[in-house]
Amino acid sequence: MKVHYYEAPLLENVNPRSFATQQTFFASLRQNPFWGIRLGRRVQRDREVTCSECGKVSKNITWEQKGVDTLLVLDLVTLAIRNVYDTAILVAGDQDYIEPVLQVKMLGKFVENAFTLNAWAPALRNVVDNSIVLDDRFLSDCWE
Repeated sequence: MKVHYYEAPLLENVNPRSFATQQTFFASLRQNPFWGIRLGRRVQRDREVTCSECGKVSKNITWEQKGVDTLLVLDLVTLAIRNVYDTAILVAGDQDYIEPVLQVKMLGKFVENAFTLNAWAPALRNVVDNSIVLDDRFLSDCWE
């Protein structure tokens, strides 16, 4: 069994402390032969935000992940075609995963979906073989 972790690395110049923490986390994953890391990228997005009370316009800078979903979908489908797995556990809730899930199910694979209620498309539940809600009760044994 192998777990694939998908993420976009944080940028050192934006938040050095968070960047260092994330790099330490990645390094610990790389030490385990049962974990693989697939990295996308971060892209800056500038948005104007207008205050509803005073009308003042300010610039809001956010950093979005790019390429992460594509990497996950690519691996989900190509690893199914190569018969690398029998069951995929998708820890995500985006509706964009519905078609790739249907494709791997047509190849005879099982797909389980773990998700949080605040980041989950209900339509995804209709196409997976099993759904697991990652709530406080489920994760209670994970906390110290």
